[in-house]
Amino acid sequence: MKRCTKCNKSKVSSLFPKDRNVCKLCYAKQKADLQKTPKSKTSHAKAVLKYSKSKKGRKVKEKEYEKNRVIGWDAFYIKYNGRARTLKGRYNITVEYFNRMLLEQKGLCGICGNPETATRKSTSGIVRTLQLSVDHNHETGEIRGLLCSKCNLAISYFKEDIKYMANAISYIEKHKQKAVVAKKA
Repeated sequence: MKRCTKCNKSKVSSLFPKDRNVCKLCYAKQKADLQKTPKSKTSHAKAVLKYSKSKKGRKVKEKEYEKNRVIGWDAFYIKYNGRARTLKGRYNITVEYFNRMLLEQKGLCGICGNPETATRKSTSGIVRTLQLSVDHNHETGEIRGLLCSKCNLAISYFKEDIKYMANAISYIEKHKQKAVVAKKA
């Protein structure tokens, strides 16, 4: 058993990160609070986190967070800007262009015509549905459209080779015909 310095509760040692006196849950909350602070104040916030193990230190830290919080600086803003950086860096497109493609495809996959169903669980325990993947030609970098994660993976497993995909189609058709003949007999 170990006592968390943040929530002041005794917990099993396995619930603590290595060499820390704060449980994993409180540590995740601290990290989330750090991301909510403005960039100019982040280094100060880290210093406050590092030296606030007493009750008095925690009160000072909480006051610092409230004082430095910027109106509108929320998780959506951070997530939106993070997505914008990813789209610009990987595919050289803007969020507006991505949203336009999403509207053109009516929010559905370009191959199977279904919405994205894959989910991911964050460290805070929130489960969210992923966005459609940007499909692009790896040789030319040309954007082809938006795909669900299953279809995107299928194309990558076939190495974007039309011959492999055609062979897979003929294989499935051949075995479908055998199944139909077997059912009739």
